[in-house]
Amino acid sequence: MKHAAAFGSAKYFAETLIFLGKFGVTTLNCFTLVGILKGMEIEGNTTGPIVLTVFFTWMSCEIWLSIFDKAILGIMTAYAVDFDVNNGEPSRGPETFNNKRQSFQAKEKLAEEEKA
Repeated sequence: MKHAAAFGSAKYFAETLIFLGKFGVTTLNCFTLVGILKGMEIEGNTTGPIVLTVFFTWMSCEIWLSIFDKAILGIMTAYAVDFDVNNGEPSRGPETFNNKRQSFQAKEKLAEEEKA
């Protein structure tokens, strides 16, 4: 699939968003745990509960957000195949998706012309 490389930035962008989502949810969950423990006035070492919270939260986010990652990969693969089969002009997919692609390609072409 010669057009799949064009979608590498979308895949990288999705992976970055997923990582930020996992990190944000895990951080928020740990701060919530610390707040609850302080509110309950529990004395002692809180490292164990925080480590378990980090582990289980990260794994839960990994499971649920990987569905988003696979969906993006599937959409981009189908689009790349459609792009390849129809000689650079996709014939399937939503109209808005194709309009965005055309506007991005026009911007890239304009940027290349300005460089030359």
